[in-house]
Amino acid sequence: MYGGIDLSPGNSGLVCLSADGAVLLCEHIKEPQSKTDLRARFSMADRVFNLLMESARQSPLSLVALEDYALATGQYVSYQIAEVGAIVKYKLLESRIPLVLVNPSKRQSYVKKTKGTTKDDVIEWATALGLDIPPKQRGRDIGYYQRARTDLADAFCMARMARQLDSYLIAEAQPLKGDIFLDPHKGLAFRPDLLFREGNLVASRE
Repeated sequence: MYGGIDLSPGNSGLVCLSADGAVLLCEHIKEPQSKTDLRARFSMADRVFNLLMESARQSPLSLVALEDYALATGQYVSYQIAEVGAIVKYKLLESRIPLVLVNPSKRQSYVKKTKGTTKDDVIEWATALGLDIPPKQRGRDIGYYQRARTDLADAFCMARMARQLDSYLIAEAQPLKGDIFLDPHKGLAFRPDLLFREGNLVASRE
């Protein structure tokens, strides 16, 4: 199973895919008090991690892709994002779950190679590949608000990237210049600072 996480203090998306690409889990998590309460940010990290672990009991995780920071300078929210992200990263590594950290720019180029990929582009791409995220309809309980749709589409992209990267790692694919996974210098498959597997996971304290 492959996990994709679009993580933020107040709104996070979590998607898990099977080996054949079927959606096994699609969850949007909200913590309304995260901007003012440190405990709410800790709660977000715990909820995302625990949901992922519940899914892993049904099917082992081969790789999790977590969208990494794209922090804007001079904004307090940067610290809030970092607090949540650091907790989830540590929990995954301590649990010895393979992890890859994906910069938002790499996610965008994975969806669309041309510059200027929009949130709507990601939603359209995810929907075309089978993620069911219908828009919220006024007065009805079905569907998702735009923020939730964006988070889930991003998480779906992370899961797809984890799945594709793992297939390259298993096949021991050769370097390929310019490829976001296989470029010998920048590709995720060759970045021990971003890809954490057997040899560089945090050791368990047990």
